[in-house]
Amino acid sequence: MGSVGESNAHHALVFGASGITGWSIVNTILNGYPDSSAFSKVTALTNRAFTQEVSQWPKSDKLNIVSGIDLLKGSQSELEATIKSRVTNVDTVSHVYFFAYIMDADPDKEIQINVDLLRRAVSSIDNLSKSLKFVVLPTGTKVYTTCRRLCSTTKPNFHSGIRSSPPPRGLPTRQESPLKRVSSSHPRAIRQ
Repeated sequence: MGSVGESNAHHALVFGASGITGWSIVNTILNGYPDSSAFSKVTALTNRAFTQEVSQWPKSDKLNIVSGIDLLKGSQSELEATIKSRVTNVDTVSHVYFFAYIMDADPDKEIQINVDLLRRAVSSIDNLSKSLKFVVLPTGTKVYTTCRRLCSTTKPNFHSGIRSSPPPRGLPTRQESPLKRVSSSHPRAIRQ
């Protein structure tokens, strides 16, 4: 990846763009963060019907909204054919932001559904774009939801001297800028 401000052809594909986090990422890119030239294209992909007017995103020639794609429908090759026919310039996707999520009352089923969503989506783009450099997968909200389910069946004692955990190895501390930790080389994609 080039430096901020460098002209490039980065293409962001945001899965789950109609949700809170996906919407925010698309909005942030369209509003020029980190720089107006950071992305030449942004594709907002949703399962539900979604329009530019409903989104209230700024009008931009960079934006392509693709709605009505069910990531669980059909075989892997059928999904790839659908994405290839509906996502303009899918072969140039360089950054995937994955925010698609399906809730289910059965935790085991919910896990399986969402593992399948992620695997099928990332595998599709990995197969369709040789430009893929970066995949973002947030997981914190899913952990909190799991904790809420577990905690609702027990009464934990939160006043028993619980200490803050240190950050996991490799993550910056509060005193260290996360920008210093960014590497110019990123994993190609999530593999099965």
